[in-house]
Order: sequence, then C-alpha cells, then structure tokens
Amino acid sequence: MNNKVKNIGFVAIKTVVHMLLTVAISALSRFLFVDNMFGQEYFSEQILNVWHMVFFLLIFNSLIIAINQHDKYSCKRFLESVTNAKLISNVKYIFSSFDFYLEIGCVVVLSIFLSTDFLYKFVHKIFFAGIELTAFNNKLYTLLIIIPIMVLLLLIARILIQKSWYINAQREKANSTKEKKSKIPPVIKSVITVAVIYCCSSMALPWLFPMFVTLWNFGGIMLFVWILLALLVSILITIMAYYIRAILKRKSFVNKLKKYCAANSVYISDIKKPYLSLFVPQNGFDFTIEKSGKKYDCKFIAGIFPGSPIILSDKGNGLKQDTIRLFRIEIFAFLTKFDFGYESQNKKILILLPTPKTFFVSNNEAPPRMADVGEKTGKYIVYNSRGFLNALDRNIL
Repeated sequence: MNNKVKNIGFVAIKTVVHMLLTVAISALSRFLFVDNMFGQEYFSEQILNVWHMVFFLLIFNSLIIAINQHDKYSCKRFLESVTNAKLISNVKYIFSSFDFYLEIGCVVVLSIFLSTDFLYKFVHKIFFAGIELTAFNNKLYTLLIIIPIMVLLLLIARILIQKSWYINAQREKANSTKEKKSKIPPVIKSVITVAVIYCCSSMALPWLFPMFVTLWNFGGIMLFVWILLALLVSILITIMAYYIRAILKRKSFVNKLKKYCAANSVYISDIKKPYLSLFVPQNGFDFTIEKSGKKYDCKFIAGIFPGSPIILSDKGNGLKQDTIRLFRIEIFAFLTKFDFGYESQNKKILILLPTPKTFFVSNNEAPPRMADVGEKTGKYIVYNSRGFLNALDRNIL
C-alpha cells in the first residue's frame, strides 16, 4: 500500500514538473519569437497561432521523453514485466499500467488549471475563426482538441521510451565496463537540451523565413531544392559507400579463400550468392569446406555498418543495434532481429564479414557478453575473415 501511494505521488510530481516546464519553455519560445524584429512583418496572426500551438505540443512531447527516459524505477518495473520490446508487448504494457492513466489524469487536470490562455486564443483563431464563443466554451473546445493530441503524444513517447529502456538494458548486460557518472544528473541535461533547442529555433526561424521568402521571390527556391537534393544524395552515397566496402571485403575474402584452397588441395563447395546475402538474408549455410577429413558448413553474417554491434544467440537468432547520432550525441537506437540458424551434421561456422567493431554472444539465455574470434554460441563458432583463414591454415577450425 505504501509503495502504491509513493508511486502515485511520484507520478503526480513528475507530471506537474513536466507540465510546468512545458508551459515555461513554450512561453519563453513565444517571447523570443514575437520579439524578433522579423516576427510581425512576415508572419500573419494565423501562422503565428499555428506555429505556437505546434511548438507547445512538440515541447510537451520532447519533455516526456527527456524526463521519463531517466526514470529508473519505471524502467525496472517495465523490464521485469516484459521479455521483449516488440510493439504489441510495448502497447499492452502501457494500457495495463496504472501510471499511464494516472499521467493522463494529471495532464487533464493541469491543463484545466494551468495558465494556458494562449492555447485558447490559438485554437479559436484556427478552428473557430469568426465565431463568437464564451470564455467557458472556448476553453472547453480547446481542451477537447488539445488533450486527445497530448494523450496520443504520451502514448507514442512511452513506446519510444520503453524501446530505449530495453535496448539500454541489453547494452548494459553486454558491456562489462560501467559508464562514468556525470556530476550533472542526466535528466537535467536532457531538459536543458530541450529548452535550448526550442528557444534557439524560436529565435532562428523568424530570421530564416524572410530569407526563404526573398529567395523564393527571386526564383531562389531552386537553391533550396538543390540543397535538399544534395543532402539526400550525400546520405545515399554514404550508405552506398558502406555497401560497396562490404562487397569489396567479401570479394577479397572469397578470392583469398579460393586461392588458399586451390594451393593446399582443400575442398570448397560453390559459395551461394556471397554478395546478394549482403542485402537479403539467405537460408541455410553458404558453403562447405573439407580439410583433413573434417567438414565445415559456413555462413556469412554481414555487419554493414562498423559502429552497429551484433548479438548472436545460441538459438540461431541475432540482433543488430543501429544508432542515430547527431554530432556524436546518441539521439535514438533501435534493434533489428534476424535469423542465422541452419541444420547441419557438420561443424557450424559463422563468418562476420564485414566485421563490426564489437559483437556479442549469448548462451543458455545468459546476458550477452563481448566476444572475440573463435567464440562459441551454441553449436556455432564465430570468426572474422582473418581469424577464419588463420584457423583454417592451422587446421583448428
């Protein structure tokens, strides 16, 4: 009973802080925006109303993530209740959680009593322009429009946060080294980051928008089109560069392997689609090698991006972690599940090529641990390309 009361109090305090910060940061962003020398000249009242309402909702959503992602108590309960971070499990946990409904209740109550008059004006101008409304009806209609959006944002944010909790938990299990504790609590850093980003955006947009209008008037829109295309092309070229690197590494390995086998009378079967498997996962093993009367069935696993760790399980499935970063700051991380298992009477070999900077193995449902070449995960032995060729030459595969 005491724990439940404490939890209710904790969620209520957290939501109050969240809403107060949302109102405060949105008020500051409005002040910085309107007071800018270009604000009133280039932006109609309608555009300003839309801008400030969208900014309020964006700040609300960003602060949910900034505050809740560091909630260790809620994180612990989530990890104890679920076994994976699939969307269905995630959503089921949210709708079965008392905290979610308590948070919604707090948001509704605080929206009624907090000073959010600017929202009433914005909603009235956007949705009920030209219609006379009493103060009560204006507030009521505003809440009927805004609160469902806020609840949806709460749901989306919780799904993202819980996914992040699961990924971080997997990472902590895999890493033996502990992260250094900062003197400034992470939640404060996150809140300050949100405030700085939105306040700077409020100051920058009224300066950038007139420039955009000026270039538009002089046909300069093509400049923005070319800049956008250049960004998209640069992203595609970067991704293509990693895949070209992977193809070259795979080709170099295949040539070295065939050359070694021919020089040392080692049997090697045809290698099935060595390059297609970089793009589309292939079933079964890729090739067989026989040396000194021993047969080895081998399969390629591609670590296309060097900074994306791979976790290999003894059950024949794996996880790849991809991380989105901005100026080396981790923005978001997500996991991709894949199957590599295959049936064979011979010794099973996995060849990581290209090889990520780090990879992990998990046996008997134990937490993943950082691995090296020659590690076992179930009936599989994991090598990189160089380790495989060395072990083959020494006949210790």
